[in-house]
Amino acid sequence: MTDPATDIQQTKQAYREAILAHARALQARQRAKAHLERSVAHARYEQQLEGKNEGDREAHARELFADLYAAVEDAEIEVLAARAELDAAFLDYQTARDLASLAAGFPLERAA
Repeated sequence: MTDPATDIQQTKQAYREAILAHARALQARQRAKAHLERSVAHARYEQQLEGKNEGDREAHARELFADLYAAVEDAEIEVLAARAELDAAFLDYQTARDLASLAAGFPLERAA
């Protein structure tokens, strides 16, 4: 059996790391979106997007900037994965705290 205090510290550290990883994923997504938006705006300004209507121009932008659209999609996937890791780390931390509390004979702070 491991020491409850050690378990809490380890899961707390993993939770902190998950928070930071999620924040980095959010930042990367924001940078990818901003880069795409700047590129599309520049193409609109330079009248490089062809099409009869907005839908056609959007389709042309997706062709011209396929790599940037893919980067945004990849960043979205990374955010979702980081969020799942964050949620799992939080649950691990809560579980470690709850088990330590029960082992010490203290009631749990939250309702199950």
